[in-house]
Amino acid sequence: MTFQSYLDEEVLTFDKDIDQELHQILRQKQLKLGVVESMSGGLLSHRLMHQPGSSEFFVGGITCYDAITKINLCGVRAKTIREYGPVSKEVIQEMMDGAKRLLNADVICALTGIAGPSDEEFSQNQVGKLCFGLWVEGRSMIKVAQISGDRGRIISQGVSMVVGMLRQYLKADIQIED
Repeated sequence: MTFQSYLDEEVLTFDKDIDQELHQILRQKQLKLGVVESMSGGLLSHRLMHQPGSSEFFVGGITCYDAITKINLCGVRAKTIREYGPVSKEVIQEMMDGAKRLLNADVICALTGIAGPSDEEFSQNQVGKLCFGLWVEGRSMIKVAQISGDRGRIISQGVSMVVGMLRQYLKADIQIED
């Protein structure tokens, strides 16, 4: 199964069964999980730690919504944001690098994007652009996606995509390649 078909078929909703399974796998593998997120405003962290027992694996989350916070807290270089834009593979990699420095985690999940609405900074065709990633054992996997819908749907879909990527990796359905 490709990652895209997995997203299309299984990750389109907040699914309590998926969350419980993910919690169980993280506890069994004794992995420590950290999060760095932007457009989701803490929702990714909430989804990963809202069930009882999450303190066994969830070490913390960083919400860095604007560029200045990404720079000051996560160490994203202003040059990277200028050259590649705030929603890019390069920025999310630097966000994960910062989270690795700040959180004592075996796994880092990351999400940034443009949930909308369009304004002076972002055009309508940029709304719904997501960049999300996973860092494990010194390797990163980063994906870019385009989601349609309103702000709430874009944010919830982004969160579900990250949760799906993490779950699929932990179940060994996907590999993170060098």
